[in-house]
Amino acid sequence: MSKAPKTILFLCADPTDETRLRLGQEIRDIENQLRSAKLRSRFKLIPKTSVRLADLSQYFLDYEPEIVHFSGHGNIKGELCFEDAHGQAKTAPKDGIADLFALSAKHVQCAVLNACFSAPQAKAILESIPSVVGMRKEIGDRAAIVFATGFYKAIGAGKSVGEAFEFAKVELKLFSIPVHATPVLFQQKPDFPPFIMGRTE
Repeated sequence: MSKAPKTILFLCADPTDETRLRLGQEIRDIENQLRSAKLRSRFKLIPKTSVRLADLSQYFLDYEPEIVHFSGHGNIKGELCFEDAHGQAKTAPKDGIADLFALSAKHVQCAVLNACFSAPQAKAILESIPSVVGMRKEIGDRAAIVFATGFYKAIGAGKSVGEAFEFAKVELKLFSIPVHATPVLFQQKPDFPPFIMGRTE
């Protein structure tokens, strides 16, 4: 008997006092990619926009996702930016985000932080989550969309997180976007075969 599809919780935050991002385009492109994927029945994408810090723990509790994807802004300190009650930027402490993932470690298997300077937050999350993607420095809108689309194209084809990461970097090269060294993948056991997101036990 087939198991329930794996949930991808897609969190977006685009504060009004920050440079506006094409997050709607990123969601549409990934939705289209997963809809046409070979293993489309094994994944369920749940997009949440204008995410506030107060929303985070509720979403984790409600959906118990296997993949958590964040798209938005990050600052030079490695903190992710969410929205406050007025739609303006509200940074999240790295240890608070890491602790939320630690409490959700029974179901979260991968996190993708598609935001500038998110590598420090990714490393903090790695303490409890097997695979985490972050960005070493700034990444532009187009590059972020191309990278994310390439990643989920491979995930939807049954590739491992590690393989999907490499496919996403190749996608950047194919589109002549010279930032393929910006994304970084952290894994708890890099010497072992990475988890296959598309495989059912």
